[in-house]
Amino acid sequence: MGSRIGSRSIALAVAGTLGLVLLAPSATAARTGTTNLSLNIAVGTSVRNAPVVARGATATVESLSFKAGVSAETLGPDLATVRVRLELPAGLRWGTDLPDASENCTSTAGIAECLSPYALDWENTQRSGIGWLWDIVADTPGTYLRAEIIEASTSDPDSSNNSSSVTVVVKPSVSASAVKLSPSKPKAGSAISAQVRVTRGGTAVTPTAPTCTGTIGRTKLAGRARAVPGLVSCVYKTPRSARGKTLKGTVTFDVSKRRITRRISAAVR
Repeated sequence: MGSRIGSRSIALAVAGTLGLVLLAPSATAARTGTTNLSLNIAVGTSVRNAPVVARGATATVESLSFKAGVSAETLGPDLATVRVRLELPAGLRWGTDLPDASENCTSTAGIAECLSPYALDWENTQRSGIGWLWDIVADTPGTYLRAEIIEASTSDPDSSNNSSSVTVVVKPSVSASAVKLSPSKPKAGSAISAQVRVTRGGTAVTPTAPTCTGTIGRTKLAGRARAVPGLVSCVYKTPRSARGKTLKGTVTFDVSKRRITRRISAAVR
């Protein structure tokens, strides 16, 4: 179940060549007079952290999974009921929290339609705006954009704020932990495993081209490198003469075109 946001809140956004439209609901009769509707897009990681992106601006999200949605409000003078349609492009899909009937919404694999449960009223701060927020997942990093209002139940003489084009760059950040040794207190003459956990945008990623270096005093140690999803490791075999000395070395690997190195320093018992 997604989140519906009322009043003047605008905590929403989307990545993708996304089509966003406000349509006149078929069940609502056309009203006389006019109203000035405003559309906003926002991008963020949570309901509390999804700031509005200015028209024509760029926002970057450092995760393949983020929050997205749409918000519309009326600036008056007349009332207006709106229907919002959000279209996800190829490469974007709904996450766990997706549009559903509890929010007055219907959805398919790539389209959500939501009807405002009340007429937007600029004189009532609790009903002057309406918004929805959902989980969006990008299959790969990339750049996505576009949203607009097509029509509403009340005519709008000022269409300058009925559309918003923003660029959302999905660029998950890479995180590599410090080296963890196993056993934590290595002994001379035994095998030592040095492990580094690796994620991109909070999701386990498989490092490439792992290499290991190692020395104890002036003696070089050959390390056996291995990479699996979320983890790169180096295994060393220490000589019995290593007791009381310090193992030093590096674990090096590639992730998202970055070469990352983590250093090892451990006393051998």
